[in-house]
Amino acid sequence: MIRMFDTGRKSVTELGSWRMKPDFDGVGKAEEWYKNPPADLRLTTVPSCWNLELDLFTYTGDVWYFTEFVAETENVRLVFGAVNNECDVWVDGAPVTSHYGAFMEFSVKLPHVGIGKHTLAVRVSAYHNLEDTIPLERVDWYNWGGLIRAVELHGFGAAEIVRYRVYYDLDVGARAADVRAEITLSSFGGAVTDTLTFSLGGKSVKETVTVTGEETFTLELGRLEDLKLWDIFEGNLYMAEVTFAGDCLRERIGFREFRTEGRHLMLNGRRVELRGVNRHEDHPVTGFAMAPAMIKRDLDIIRKTGCNMVRGSHYPNSKLTLDLLDEMGFLFWEEIPMWGFDPAALARPLVHQRAVAMHHEMIARDFNHPAIVIWGMENEANTGCDASPELLKLLYATVKGLDSTRVVTYACNRPQDDICMEYCDMISINVYPVWYGNILNGGSPSEPEIWPAFIDKFEERLISRGLNEKPLVISEFGVGGIPGNNDPFAAVRWTEEYQEDYYRRALPLIMKNHRTAGTIIWQYCDTRSAILKLMALQRPRSFNNKGLLSEYRVPKRAWYTVKGLYEATLPDGIPADKED
Repeated sequence: MIRMFDTGRKSVTELGSWRMKPDFDGVGKAEEWYKNPPADLRLTTVPSCWNLELDLFTYTGDVWYFTEFVAETENVRLVFGAVNNECDVWVDGAPVTSHYGAFMEFSVKLPHVGIGKHTLAVRVSAYHNLEDTIPLERVDWYNWGGLIRAVELHGFGAAEIVRYRVYYDLDVGARAADVRAEITLSSFGGAVTDTLTFSLGGKSVKETVTVTGEETFTLELGRLEDLKLWDIFEGNLYMAEVTFAGDCLRERIGFREFRTEGRHLMLNGRRVELRGVNRHEDHPVTGFAMAPAMIKRDLDIIRKTGCNMVRGSHYPNSKLTLDLLDEMGFLFWEEIPMWGFDPAALARPLVHQRAVAMHHEMIARDFNHPAIVIWGMENEANTGCDASPELLKLLYATVKGLDSTRVVTYACNRPQDDICMEYCDMISINVYPVWYGNILNGGSPSEPEIWPAFIDKFEERLISRGLNEKPLVISEFGVGGIPGNNDPFAAVRWTEEYQEDYYRRALPLIMKNHRTAGTIIWQYCDTRSAILKLMALQRPRSFNNKGLLSEYRVPKRAWYTVKGLYEATLPDGIPADKED
């Protein structure tokens, strides 16, 4: 059972006192478990992943969760950090909401719920297929099921602040910005009139407003001077606070400008290049439900690797991760979990609907984070088929309509066949010429020295399509190395020496090439692959072994090589002998 306590906004994270039961036969709804939970419930914790239970490793069906909460105000909101993959929610035996989409925060308002004890039941399904779920069933990560992030209870008076977005027009040279906030308020019944206040950087603006239902208001704060800009490894942050009718929301923001300028990426008026790794928010001990200390340690290791950015592969990360990225001054690429969609799936209206909804939820939650400089629309879909342009045109328009301040891209693994690159601001390609074959001529695996020729050939295609004035980032590349598999006499495939040799030879060629604006290595650490549809059978140990570190974060030989090459370019990522 959980209780609310006063902290400005009344909220508490649910850390225990949960029970669960797998519904192997799918009878829970028919038997009304939401009203009468079964007697044989298991003790569990939230957040967690049920696949870590000893008998549920491969289970993807329904699991039911039960707890109680005490409301100390009449009006409350239940906030779910993320549920994988879909769920139904009941309070006191009555349905209150349903949600589709893993990694996405969602909530339900409970007006006049009544002060006192209440029951909460949640049916969670990790069902995925090969047709219209996001993500699909066949992905190169493990789809841990459960209440994978925190569940919170928020308490209110007559109204609440639903969300707010801070917009600014930044004068980089003067270190000044004209600031405004769009604030969404909601009443719990009837009209509520009170003073709406927005404060930031030592200034405040107030306005008396009346809200009935849900409404959005704009407050102009005016000009802020002498700002410390947010920058790489300089997480200069300011607390933005909104108050209304006894409710208060606070969030740290940073002032920075990130944009494209021809073939270059520009941060605060200067050219930068991305030196990063792809990171799954995953650990073999906890699945997706990583503890704060684990997340902080990951980012500390990534900083020590010599990176100035992280790509959140392949889904929105936790809010704690984003807060740490903001504070540590990392550039971040965030995306929805659209991975490997084929032409049939790309054409399905339900896929379009779900993808648009996920972008709305991702951007609504994360708009104010300065670390996020790139929104990713999809990864390794079939962007050479006729169905792809329609979807990417829709998603690009959706994202730009929601947020015109960030760079929008998608990761393409078929660069010579792609027909969608006009629907992005930055061209991002995933290529593994040594590991999966010679992508230059379609033959057998080749040497790392193929990279300059490949980039030249791809540039010819960009020129032919009139797209050569966009930045080009190598968003995935690498080879596998099984941790502890060493052979000092023969650097053969799957050895740590083989992986180390690849980066020693290939990485400088990519970084110094005149056409590249960034390198994002696949991947930070080894991760368990999907059991279903044979994906794991293609991976030794059932892991994607291309990590620079093992799944337990032990560095491989390649980590030291990458660290030396990356560190020499920091903070802006541009090698001293870059070809221009």
